[in-house]
Amino acid sequence: MFPEAVPPVERCAEYPRGLSNATPARLEAPLSRKSQRHPSALYLLCLVECCERFAASAMLSVFALYLTQHRQFSDGTAILVSSGFLAGSYLSSWPGGWLVDVRLGARHTARLGLGLLTMGYLILWTNTPWLFWPGLALACVGQGVFRAALTTLLGRLYAPLDTRREAGFGLLHISVNVGYLTGPLVTEAARHERG
Repeated sequence: MFPEAVPPVERCAEYPRGLSNATPARLEAPLSRKSQRHPSALYLLCLVECCERFAASAMLSVFALYLTQHRQFSDGTAILVSSGFLAGSYLSSWPGGWLVDVRLGARHTARLGLGLLTMGYLILWTNTPWLFWPGLALACVGQGVFRAALTTLLGRLYAPLDTRREAGFGLLHISVNVGYLTGPLVTEAARHERG
């Protein structure tokens, strides 16, 4: 638990000039350039998370318009449904975290979340009226479950005291922001061009 005490030693080759047995300290070699690199799985996780957030923000940016123009919802109801979807996707991270920690583990939970999310988006894409609410629920739960699993997977890439861990989570947040930024831009450009 505690680091081993370094016994006082006579000056030797390990200690630079000026250090003696009065100041015993271990000198750690700086990390090599190769050991400072992030695990290659980090970049895959960041790409997957960027795509997931791209899809979520692309859908949310036009969801209220879709509900009012194609489903004949009132403006207030459309905002309520899209807000409820967004809140539900974040609240479903709680049971997603439970699945990660207690039941399935991070990999199986991530697969489950991606499967639910894909099924939900495909059902919404079919534009079948009686499948609208089940598709919306699947997409909502899938987003929350996937987010919890992905964060856990990323955390497991590093040892608890690894100095690269914070930078790895920083890269994940950058990919989240890139996905959230580009989703509405691409969707609005496509809506403007195609109608």
